[in-house]
Amino acid sequence: MSNSGAQSPTGEAEKKSRLNAEHLYRLATLVIGMTGVAGFAVFVILSMLYEEFYENFGILPSEVGLDYSQTLFRSWGFILLAAGALTFTAFLVWATTLLVRRYLRKRRDKEERKSNDDAVATERRREQRFTRLLKLYAIAMPVAIALEIFIIGGPLAASAIDDRIEQRRKGGEAGGRVDPIRVSHLLIMDIAAYEVESITRSVDGKPISSLNGKKLLLLGTNDGIYILYDTATGAIVKLSAGGSVLRLKAHENDNGD
Repeated sequence: MSNSGAQSPTGEAEKKSRLNAEHLYRLATLVIGMTGVAGFAVFVILSMLYEEFYENFGILPSEVGLDYSQTLFRSWGFILLAAGALTFTAFLVWATTLLVRRYLRKRRDKEERKSNDDAVATERRREQRFTRLLKLYAIAMPVAIALEIFIIGGPLAASAIDDRIEQRRKGGEAGGRVDPIRVSHLLIMDIAAYEVESITRSVDGKPISSLNGKKLLLLGTNDGIYILYDTATGAIVKLSAGGSVLRLKAHENDNGD
């Protein structure tokens, strides 16, 4: 006598497959949405930090080409470190949830099968696997916390970046070269001001008389325009890159620290 309410193994497998696909779709949608939100949040933070540096020269970050994509691209090290820390934290939260669910399922199964010898053996193996997972988690958690403290409280801390920006601002206003902020060769902020050695006309190679003898810093370029800073007057000088040839002074240290 057949039971109309029972499902065949094939039907159960198809149902499970559909549920897995639905869960994967929801997870992908969540990840994409959170990535967009996180990207915008990082852009806002970096824009404030870039503005803190460039406002001392009387310009906005956008005037040296720092739009949304360039701001993120020119701070790829910051994004990489922050994303690594957040991803690791998210993984730990997921792992904790998974372990709790497995533990609750284990207790439920133990109550249902405690009279079955085979089930007891299976339960013992599950207990051993669960114990190993707990040991791994016990090791991973302190490492994760230490990593978070180092990244968020160390080189990526707002105070640490502010100090480096302030050092570079003072150096730039005094006419010195300003190098990007790096942590172990990772580009955190591409704030830069390079000393100009000479500026000549591209047509005949002669010096531009209005700029001759001035001590200038190159802050950046935007839409074919050199953005220069006159260290003597504190004024911004904009010069067409197509009509001039700009040479920068050589510098031994390119590490940005």
